[in-house]
This record gives sequence, structure tokens and C-alpha cells, in this order.
Amino acid sequence: MVSERASAIEAVPRLLEAWYAQNARDFRWRRGELTPWQVLVAEVCLQQTMSPRVDALLPGFFAQFPDAASLAAAPREAVESALRPLGFQRKRAAVLQGLAKALAGRDMPHTREELLSLPGVGQYVAAAFLCAVNGEATFLLDVNFARIVERVFAPRLRPDLRDDPVLEQVGRALAAAATDPRRFNWAMLDLGALACRPSAPRCDRCPLVAHCAHAAEVEE
Repeated sequence: MVSERASAIEAVPRLLEAWYAQNARDFRWRRGELTPWQVLVAEVCLQQTMSPRVDALLPGFFAQFPDAASLAAAPREAVESALRPLGFQRKRAAVLQGLAKALAGRDMPHTREELLSLPGVGQYVAAAFLCAVNGEATFLLDVNFARIVERVFAPRLRPDLRDDPVLEQVGRALAAAATDPRRFNWAMLDLGALACRPSAPRCDRCPLVAHCAHAAEVEE
């Protein structure tokens, strides 16, 4: 079992990166078009929101608020209005303006500790920023990542995925084995959205099917 897991950990990032080359979803924060500040805003907006909705909102939002200083100084009503298409605009505006005020006139932080000290930035947003901006070999632990790991490797041991040793161990190993951390993490996100869905998974579209016990159960 240990040797099978080790073999899968070596194979999965390679398979995902090859799959991503043919199936990647195209978003602004993946193209290198955004400043680090704008990437951070995008990642905050992506919390509990579909990626295409955030992608569509960003051009207009950044036309109004291109940097932290402009967002920090804006009337709250204007920020809420700009965020309305995403929903929860009052909460989002409060979080983003708190973040903008903390960063206005400062250099962008580039360590996990600095990012986590900012208002509105948790473990996932910090990891996503460090991967996208710095290419750091981290992993983006959300429900999609957890579902793929559980189906391919092993069930998690604790209800809270943020405190689960299986997800932590496998996630770290996968990130370390990836040749391109950005492509690996984005492939995991896209696989969860396009194929390895919570219900009715499209195993016929999945590059990991040969390693997946769940796929074998679905076929039966």
C-alpha cells in the first residue's frame, strides 16, 4: 500500500499537468496579467464564488480600483456596488477595504506569515497567492482538492479538512513532486470542476482514473 501511494504521488502531478495543457480554464489571474495586489483581490473574491463570475467582474472592478490606495479611499457604497454581481457585497466590501487599508502605501507581502497577518487572508488565500505570484510549491486545500485526494489516495481522518493529517501529508507530497506548482494546483481546481465532481463524476474525462479506487467503484 505504501509503495502504491508513493507511485501514485509521483504519477499524479505529471498526469495532471499534461491534462491541464489540454483542458485548462482561462482566467485573468492565471495569465500573468494582474499585479500581485490584484491577484490577492481575485483570490479573496473567489471564496465561495464560481471562478467565471469573478473573472467577468475583475476588469470593471480594477478600472475603478486599480490598487490598494484607490480601494482604501473609495466610498463603501461604491465598492459594494462594484461587487454586487458576486453577492454578499457588504461583507466582501468590508473585507477588501480592510485589506486595502492595511496595504496602502506598503510593499506587497511575500511570505505566508506576512499574508496571514492581514485582515481577510486565511490559509487558502495565502497559499493561492504564493503559488500564483511566487510559484511556491504549496497546495491549495479546498473541498475539491480534498475530494480528489480522498478518492485517489485515502479518506481523511477528521471532519475539518484544514486539520486533517492525510490531506496535509498527501498535499505536501504532491506539491513537492509537481514540476510546475501553478499548473498542478490549477489542474486540481479544474479537475474538480470539470470531471471529479461531488456527484455524477465524469471518470471518462479524468487522467487519474487508473489510480482511483472511487472510479473502480463507479464502474462496478
